[in-house]
Amino acid sequence: MRLSLRTLIELLRTGRGPTTRALDLIFTPPYSGSGFTEVQATGALDSPLAAWGVQLMLNAGAGVAEVLHINAWPDGMKETLRSQVLAPAVGENLKVRFFWEPSPETSPHWVLREPALAGDVDVIFRTPWSKIVQTSVEEVDVGVGT
Repeated sequence: MRLSLRTLIELLRTGRGPTTRALDLIFTPPYSGSGFTEVQATGALDSPLAAWGVQLMLNAGAGVAEVLHINAWPDGMKETLRSQVLAPAVGENLKVRFFWEPSPETSPHWVLREPALAGDVDVIFRTPWSKIVQTSVEEVDVGVGT
């Protein structure tokens, strides 16, 4: 995903960016409407993201770049996140908060952290430093491929 240096600095400072903000809006109760039944199904987040998933992202303020970024995530990583975090959170009506940070590991992954608020679930997406590449004087590419 191509980002301005300003956006990268904000991400490094806060752990929050366009993708995490959109996901926060989506995974805030109450869960109703299209997508929340579907997220219970195995493979629901596989690439390419289904029309209901794309629409949820667009409705939450994400753009095509964020949808393509999610499509680039490894399906296995998305499935584990879906089955271990998202489906249970939707079923239990819990809020999921999303963050991002660079990582010294060699492959992208996510971890849970102790949430700041009881009842929330906090997910941190981690991108290897090696996948963050400056592409111009003012832009970087944050890759997710393995």
